[in-house]
Amino acid sequence: MIKLTSPKDEEFYINEDLIEKAEEHGDFTVLFLVNGRKYLCKEPMSEVINRIVRFKRMVNDQWT
Repeated sequence: MIKLTSPKDEEFYINEDLIEKAEEHGDFTVLFLVNGRKYLCKEPMSEVINRIVRFKRMVNDQWT
């Protein structure tokens, strides 16, 4: 799971494997999940991608 920040400055965690697509809209990134839910976060899309990559590397390093 990756940690993100809501528009109200509240931290939340999301399962990165459930993200189907992401779109940047102004100051926020909208994350669309495979179950139809949407989440807004303050992080730009590039940062969301960086966090996913770091998390995946961390998990893979634990299993090698």
